[in-house]
Amino acid sequence: MKKDNIMISSRTRDTHEHDCPEFVPALLEVLFDRIGISSHGYARYEDAQFPTDGDEHATYRNSTFVIRPFMESWFDDQPEDDTRVPHPANFEHFATGLKIQFYKRLYKSVRSNFKIDSAKRFHAMISECLSSIPEDHKTGAPAPDFVGRVQHHELARQGSPQRPNHNTLRVTVVDSAGRQHDLISFGQVAEQLLEVIESKTTDPVGFRVRQVAQRHHRHRRPVIDNVILPDSLKSPFED
Repeated sequence: MKKDNIMISSRTRDTHEHDCPEFVPALLEVLFDRIGISSHGYARYEDAQFPTDGDEHATYRNSTFVIRPFMESWFDDQPEDDTRVPHPANFEHFATGLKIQFYKRLYKSVRSNFKIDSAKRFHAMISECLSSIPEDHKTGAPAPDFVGRVQHHELARQGSPQRPNHNTLRVTVVDSAGRQHDLISFGQVAEQLLEVIESKTTDPVGFRVRQVAQRHHRHRRPVIDNVILPDSLKSPFED
């Protein structure tokens, strides 16, 4: 892919002097999610191991792109040191030379070494990155304890858009063997689960279920710890 298909400037720089438009972290999040990387640039699941091609800072690297986690820069830690260097880019696309940096996590102070002016062209670049990931790539996600469909749901407590962690959702799930499970979910997991229900998807949805002690009742209840979305709900690139 040619450099001028994505950026206005053709000058290769390591300094990240251009503010990125909102579509940049949004599309990077899709790439991170496909690999199994958190918004901070680390593997989302414990013990997950990804190829890094000898890059000591990389979380994931192949011949097309690299993703690295946020690291405090020497610019911040040692301002008086003339030999200090910035930490390596959090995302780098090799063919174009594009480098993107964020502060601690995606969506926060996202800057690039080129001015990114076209969502369509940046989308094409991210699609190229997605295509470069092997189909059998393992995200390191733990296998669900069972797979099932939601038969009934009830929003027991609703948070606000600013505080989705206050959501509490009760659901009845029927697994592939016909067994019924009465479960509860909280916060972002409840919000994600509502998204699945409202999509009316016909795909089976996996749930990772664990037992946790409730603070007030002191007894153990089955809680949905993680929603594993169908692939059809993950990508914004579909027609």
